[in-house]
Amino acid sequence: MALKIPGIIKDALENVFRKPATIEYPKKKSPVPKGFRGRIVIDDKCISCGACVRACPARAITLEKTKISVWTLRCINCGRCVEVCPVKAINFTEEYEIISGDRNESFVHNYRMVKCRVCGKEFDNLRKLEMMAEKTKQPIENFTICPECKQKQAAEVNK
Repeated sequence: MALKIPGIIKDALENVFRKPATIEYPKKKSPVPKGFRGRIVIDDKCISCGACVRACPARAITLEKTKISVWTLRCINCGRCVEVCPVKAINFTEEYEIISGDRNESFVHNYRMVKCRVCGKEFDNLRKLEMMAEKTKQPIENFTICPECKQKQAAEVNK
């Protein structure tokens, strides 16, 4: 009489000597599929226009005078910010390990600010002013006076 081996034991014995069916994560990273939406990054092309902030349904993007931040855990990876960015400064990475213990973790991009040539106060994003100069075909120096100093100069001219 032949010895009958229950199905589960038979399957286990057959699979003991096979290669694993999965990738040995975390030793080896899995390749991401085409079109994968990982973490959001913002590069130096950003002109601080705020289009991404207005488009974000999760309100994960905040814009301040000197920086833009993306709250990593609040982002729903919908891609609206990527679609509306006029200068294509926002992109998805292929990074899928985005979980952190810090609820307030965010990606922060600090702008290179321009100082007013009259008073010396930082007042605007350099990339935005470079783009304005390029579009209007004027020298960038025409854009390096803060609004307050421009207003004072205009008031003196009108006296």
